[in-house]
Amino acid sequence: AAIALLTPNVAITSNGLLGSQVVHELGHAFVAWKDKFKISAPTLFPFTNVPFLGASTDLRTSPPNLKSLFDFAYTGPALGYLTSLACLLYGLQLTATSGALGIDSATFPILSLDFLRQSTLIGGIVDMGLGSNVIVGQVPDASEFTVSLHPLAVAGYLGMMINAVTLLPVGHSDGGRIAMSIGGRNGLITFQSITFLIIFFAGLFGPDFSIFLGYGIVSAFFLRDIEIPMRNEIDDLDNGRAFLGIVTWFIVALTLIPMS
Repeated sequence: AAIALLTPNVAITSNGLLGSQVVHELGHAFVAWKDKFKISAPTLFPFTNVPFLGASTDLRTSPPNLKSLFDFAYTGPALGYLTSLACLLYGLQLTATSGALGIDSATFPILSLDFLRQSTLIGGIVDMGLGSNVIVGQVPDASEFTVSLHPLAVAGYLGMMINAVTLLPVGHSDGGRIAMSIGGRNGLITFQSITFLIIFFAGLFGPDFSIFLGYGIVSAFFLRDIEIPMRNEIDDLDNGRAFLGIVTWFIVALTLIPMS
């Protein structure tokens, strides 16, 4: 299994992961409150290997414009991603200093090197945090080589991956709403087609377990509908927000593309 021996620390991992999702949803709720439109309660997507694979928060009434839609879609996953990054960094510090702190590292979750290498960006952060060149170094069989991490680091790793996949431009996901804000409804269809094509090839040639592929399956069933109309879809999104969206997708790519 990609993750084993989670039971002694499952509360830390689960609470850290759930905490990042709560921050994510609070970001959505703040923008909805600020711009005076109504949203649904979030619906979590259960999945194998991880407790959940993101959530869906539907729009009940229309945001005023594309700027508001962008802010709503961007703020949630951005805050959730940063919260998960903080968990990862602190968890790596606890991992590296467990002996000095009197923490029994023998009970830490054990992750396969294959699993940690599913993200170029996060795998690189883990490697720097551990300072051992274990993630990027050459090993005879990465599927058999394992690394022990503090459960908070595991929560941060998974949380960053989950928040990243919600930014994929698909249907009425957060990424789909950003794509619609930038390119309109026709632009979203183009972005979505490219994304599903990438997910298809990831399923053919990627690792056995992929959060990226899992979210593709979830989105195909639950997130493929186009978003409800905004009150004003005539005014284009400003260049600053469009640039921020493109930079964010670059970070998402680094997060979801496995190490070579």
